[in-house]
Amino acid sequence: MSESRHGNRILVIIVAVAVVAILVYGIIPYAATTSIGKLTPGTTVYVYGNVTSRFAAGSISLFELRQGNHSVAVMWNGTIPSLGSHVLVHGTVHGATGFLLNFRYIDASSVTVWYF
Repeated sequence: MSESRHGNRILVIIVAVAVVAILVYGIIPYAATTSIGKLTPGTTVYVYGNVTSRFAAGSISLFELRQGNHSVAVMWNGTIPSLGSHVLVHGTVHGATGFLLNFRYIDASSVTVWYF
């Protein structure tokens, strides 16, 4: 009987750890992300969003990352993510903002497809 309780306790611990891990995995992109509407040239950011368009030429990948009704271009030296993919981008914001000018893009150092 004692072995049965011990086995049940281990199972409960394993299930609890798995649930916590899934919750943390789901929260990371939202906790780490910078709003696309608040990107400032010269800063290094994490941005989470949905790939809505893409273009590849040689080893350079360009894609549009969308959060709600805001979007930003992402330049990446890697495999281009699929349309509709949810990705977490880490990189440096470049571009110009000012009177009549508001162009920004992210030069990505990493692009991680986020499954959930």
